[in-house]
Amino acid sequence: MEEKLKNEKKCEFKGNLGVVWLIGILVILLGCTVGYIFKLNNEMKKLKQTTVVEEQPNQEQAESEGKKTEDKKDVKKIDTSKELVYTYASKQSEKDDYSFEIPYVNIDSDYAKEINKKIEKDYSIDKLVKEAKEAPDVLRVIEYKVYINNNILSLVITEGYAINTEYFAYNIDIYTGEKISNEQILKNKNISENNFLSKVEELCIKAVNEIYKNNKDNSKQKSINTTIKENKNMKINMFLDNNNKINIISMIYNGIAQITETREIINTNL
Repeated sequence: MEEKLKNEKKCEFKGNLGVVWLIGILVILLGCTVGYIFKLNNEMKKLKQTTVVEEQPNQEQAESEGKKTEDKKDVKKIDTSKELVYTYASKQSEKDDYSFEIPYVNIDSDYAKEINKKIEKDYSIDKLVKEAKEAPDVLRVIEYKVYINNNILSLVITEGYAINTEYFAYNIDIYTGEKISNEQILKNKNISENNFLSKVEELCIKAVNEIYKNNKDNSKQKSINTTIKENKNMKINMFLDNNNKINIISMIYNGIAQITETREIINTNL
């Protein structure tokens, strides 16, 4: 009887131990399952976030490109196969005693045609070559440079003589073909006329002082006054260089030189 009781207790203990093991295994499996579900949920969240982050720039880029397409304007050229300004006539002597390079503004507008008409009238290659051969002190060099800043094209023509140099600048809107005024240039750069004219005066005084730095002639002040009077106005010839800085073509009065006036290109750094 006692033996039977012991066996029953053993069976009961084994049964209880089996239940404990079973519950333990179930707990472990449940924990693994919950952990896997939690991890899977996190991965899905990350994937969703990544998808949103990747799609957003693409959408913004598409919108940006769309705006660029809408804002893009066409330049109306006379000859679509050529640059906005190109050399339509040129001549250089074998002895290098003259060199002529004549520009043509390739924009289909009234103002561009006005520029080209003036250039054609002033710079006839045959006439220039004939004069250069007959008189050594006449026009010897014609060359040009082109600068483009946003919608503004600046054409600067240089006339080189034996004793001095002249400069002429034209500013034109490449999209509308209209003339760009000095006032428009200042407005585009948020510079007031007063600040600009004060800068012109400062630069003119500096240029004259450079001429007179080794001279004690009392005509210095007269040169300064004349130079300021000639240049300090909104009609002064100006252009934008390749750094989008305003350059002025100023008359510098020089009372101690053989000639009394010279033209200079001065960078205002404005």
